[in-house]
Amino acid sequence: MSLIQNIISFDKFGLRFSRFSGRYDFLCDSSSLVFDNLRLTIQFGGEYTLAIRREGRSFSFDLSLAEINVNGLGRYEFGETDERYFAYKFGDTLVEFLKVDDAKGVPAILVLPKPSQAFGHHKATRCLGSGFTHSAYTHSDS
Repeated sequence: MSLIQNIISFDKFGLRFSRFSGRYDFLCDSSSLVFDNLRLTIQFGGEYTLAIRREGRSFSFDLSLAEINVNGLGRYEFGETDERYFAYKFGDTLVEFLKVDDAKGVPAILVLPKPSQAFGHHKATRCLGSGFTHSAYTHSDS
């Protein structure tokens, strides 16, 4: 299955974006997916979107998240764990597709940010090296 087919097959899933400025988690379901002409758009958090389209043998990502607008070719970064299906990196952003506890209809591991702190600049969450926050614990530059 391709990335887009996998995402379409999820009933509920989480999105985690890890960047220099922090980590952002969102809960999504199949009703938040819009597929048109080889492009899958995931709507989350009310007004934000992640668009994915096939570019030859890889995928192009386009993220619109508050003041963050980033796009680029994605690279498969990590495979399945107990908490996530897979993760891709594009630009300076790591996006993880997270598993959700379908039985209860609530996130298995997600903690949604409070609106007042969701997009603030937090020096304490920055780190050197990989460029991702401490929450992207599996990332390495090797």
